Amino acid sequence: MLNNVQIYLKGDNMNIRDKLYKRDNKTIPKSINIDDSLYEKIRNATEKIYDAKLSDVINVAMEEYIERNKPTYYAKPKAESVTYRNLMLRKSNIKKFNEYHQKTGISFTRLVNGAIKEFFE
Repeated sequence: MLNNVQIYLKGDNMNIRDKLYKRDNKTIPKSINIDDSLYEKIRNATEKIYDAKLSDVINVAMEEYIERNKPTYYAKPKAESVTYRNLMLRKSNIKKFNEYHQKTGISFTRLVNGAIKEFFE
């Protein structure tokens, strides 16, 4: 089980019902600084590739980051601008990123930006 989502693999297919989240893993509002270049990548992905909201893509990026379980520091590139964004993040993702922050000292914001960056690599 990953982030309160059970995953059953049948060949390469996942049970369609397993794409749903349990009620105890709701999204909650969280405001953080997102690097503008990363935000543009997410925005383009939601407009051209995925039928998803920006927060949905960020949550998936966070879940993949958690699955790798190797938190690393992603420095803000020089001359990069950031914007304070209001997002809807999954409770379990917030909890795990707060644990990473306590363990590594890397800020929640930098961890999220790192997850987004790795999502697009």
